Amino acid sequence: MGTTEGLFARDDLEDMRRELHDGVLLGFPPPSVGHQRVERDLLLHLSHGQMEAIPGIGIVIDDANYRIPDISVLRPGAEVDESANEQAAAIVQIVVEIVSPTSADTDRVVKPKVYARAGIPEYWRVEPQGEGHTVLMHELQDGGYVQTRQIAVRDLLAEGWEAASSEVRCSMCRSGAVSR
Repeated sequence: MGTTEGLFARDDLEDMRRELHDGVLLGFPPPSVGHQRVERDLLLHLSHGQMEAIPGIGIVIDDANYRIPDISVLRPGAEVDESANEQAAAIVQIVVEIVSPTSADTDRVVKPKVYARAGIPEYWRVEPQGEGHTVLMHELQDGGYVQTRQIAVRDLLAEGWEAASSEVRCSMCRSGAVSR
């Protein structure tokens, strides 16, 4: 059985993302270009405003479980070890997983259970749908995730930029930089 301590000592999976699930080492190929584009768009959306969103940071769940979510949104005021390959799950507010053919079952079934056990307040799963993607937002309730919203990525991005634009205008009005 593997542990998070031995995870980085392995060099046979050098070109793969390495995760640990119940002591079993898992290796994943790099994400597709389409996957990375969705990740980039969501990362920009989530980083706008007061939130800090970071792609691909390692999250230690416990000694036998280590995950690398596509995006992690940090809790306000979280203390991050800037030089570490792994961070405590306690610093994460939202994890975002973008479903791909190689990770579909894991993203839909396994990871929500692991993240819920770690006490991460929100889990967003991004599903391919038609020519786009849909975000299924879940909140932690009674030890498991409950879906609270479903929205197309393009609609979420449009909604977010409009809200951010409005927030900036209001802030500028309060400061006297512009008139209402």
